[in-house]
Amino acid sequence: MGTKQKATRLGGFRFSAKSLIWLLFSWLQGQALNLQPLGYEHIFHWQSQNATTPSSKRGQEIIEHVANGIAIHLFERESKLGGGKAAPFVYHGRVNYQSHIGSSPMSVTFTV
Repeated sequence: MGTKQKATRLGGFRFSAKSLIWLLFSWLQGQALNLQPLGYEHIFHWQSQNATTPSSKRGQEIIEHVANGIAIHLFERESKLGGGKAAPFVYHGRVNYQSHIGSSPMSVTFTV
């Protein structure tokens, strides 16, 4: 058996230090799903943790994720709880960085 790697949760991301797959978790908190059509793709807007800047290590990993071979997958849920239990997440697919605005936090646009 291989050794278990410690994973870290960061601004909705779940990743392992050596992983090339990141999972982006988001919940709507009573709002409509923020996927806007763009041809055959959809746009998803996401905001990073307050400490993330475009020049920070994490900001660069988000911006350059494709070049670095990191796949980011989006999971969304309407709220944290459903029927007194943790609400399930819905898988929306792989996302790709398109752009960002701001810093601390970064407002990132992905295509799904």
